[in-house]
Amino acid sequence: MRHPSLVSLIIVAVIVLLFAIPANAQLSQDEVKAIEQAVPMKSTVQPRQPRTLLVFNLSEGFQHTSIERASKALEVMGRKTGAFQTVMSKDLTIFRPENLQRFDAVCFNNTTQLKFDDPLLRKSLLDFIATGKGIVGLHAATDNFPTWPEAQKLFGGVFDSHPWTADGTWGVKIVDPSHPLNAAFQGKDFLIKDEIYRIRQNNLRKNSRVLLSLDMKLDRNRKASGVKKSDRDIPISWVRMSGKGRLFYCSLGHNNEVLAIPAVLQHYLDGIQFALGDYDINTSPVPFDPMSFFDEGLLKSYLSKLSTYQYGDSRATMAELDEFLRDVNDLPEARVKIEQLFLGFLEGAASSGGKQFIFQKLSLKGSESSIPRLIPMLSDDKTANMALFVLESIEGSTAEQALLQALPTAKASTMVGIINALRNRRVQSATSALQRLVAHEDTVVASAVVSALGNIGTPEALTILEDLKRGMKSQLRPHLLDALLVCASHLSSTGNKDRALAVYRELNVPGEPVPVRSAALRGIIHADPANASELIVNTLKSKEVDLHPAFVQLVREILFNS
Repeated sequence: MRHPSLVSLIIVAVIVLLFAIPANAQLSQDEVKAIEQAVPMKSTVQPRQPRTLLVFNLSEGFQHTSIERASKALEVMGRKTGAFQTVMSKDLTIFRPENLQRFDAVCFNNTTQLKFDDPLLRKSLLDFIATGKGIVGLHAATDNFPTWPEAQKLFGGVFDSHPWTADGTWGVKIVDPSHPLNAAFQGKDFLIKDEIYRIRQNNLRKNSRVLLSLDMKLDRNRKASGVKKSDRDIPISWVRMSGKGRLFYCSLGHNNEVLAIPAVLQHYLDGIQFALGDYDINTSPVPFDPMSFFDEGLLKSYLSKLSTYQYGDSRATMAELDEFLRDVNDLPEARVKIEQLFLGFLEGAASSGGKQFIFQKLSLKGSESSIPRLIPMLSDDKTANMALFVLESIEGSTAEQALLQALPTAKASTMVGIINALRNRRVQSATSALQRLVAHEDTVVASAVVSALGNIGTPEALTILEDLKRGMKSQLRPHLLDALLVCASHLSSTGNKDRALAVYRELNVPGEPVPVRSAALRGIIHADPANASELIVNTLKSKEVDLHPAFVQLVREILFNS
């Protein structure tokens, strides 16, 4: 082992005298004893040379009582294992380059809201790690550098909040069971009473290897007050390289008792020896996989239960499925899998009650990829209406073209549904197909066609409606008049006022129903407001008293909106 020169020893001794802070006397003898018993007996790896760890304890924000306990634990750890010696400080000037260069690593021990406003100190710390030294962060170390984004990025993120409060017991997951720095936990997830941070990550999963995290599949973690649906990846401990240097961070350590847990202190030691440069470990990042929260087997079990559902049965499984869907709704890959499983369920022999429920869910999640499998369901009376409901909910021209292709061969009842879907979506490309059905022998189909053309509201649709007015079956005439009014309204709103006015004036003639004439007069006034006063006066002077109430209402509207 290489020994430092006498000069180096003298300099270190001077630094110790200048900056060392004795252990806080607030620790009880029992606490000290517990810490000493919990500290590892020996170093994990033999130091390559004598190491010195700066333990920085200054807090400019919240003051953790665990600072003194962690300081004591690190002091005992270094002395007992021989892995390093510690220097305690609260003086920012220790980060000046001539002082900092004598240390192998710096431990930010529950420091909070450190500013590091001095450019010299900022450069000194960044150069320190970039040139091959180490940084260790315990618990609140991510709650620092509010005006220094580069340092926040160095740590991998910044404190956001802690829904997992210090009085709770939370489940920790060993993210990387085979990693040497997790050896203390023996590959077993564990519970711990401590305060756990939510970190606002800064490319953490791209530049760091996460070792521990909260197990967000556990109810105790997921249902804590303040937890968000997006709280899936809650890292607790990680390592990373920065330039030639190394960083180890662990958010455990808010509660005093944590500093007397052997496994946690062993994890600290292993991480510190990595930061010091003595422990060669894998730091390559591992991306977080949000699909680990998608339990396909659980979803299939819900669908299996629903396959026999009958109206009047318990809806407990439906409620459970709803909760499952809410939990993964923001995961695109999960939505794809869910959609395919739903379609398979609907193509199977499930009960009508179960299918109806899944059709409703698919209407919220269905995409264009569902269309080829939904179209055949239109020919089955048991599924036609619900399949049509889903198709109508799928946005885009692909669904519209599929509906148009299915229209000519559909049964009359399904045909009406398709026509209404085209009507609601105002599919302009449907005009020609609808024109071929205006003389359909089924008056329900024919009336649906007329209504659809009116709502499509294009000049081409209007031409078809005007042609229909001559020779239209008497029972369909009310539907045609309504369609003409709707079509004229769409034309007026899109700037084709002349065509709209022609329709309104043709409908505002004696013999047409009073509601139709009233609507036509309203349309004329809104499309041609310059001549509204004259039209109102002339109509009120006329003997057509049935129209007077409508005009009184129109006057009120004009006065109210003027």
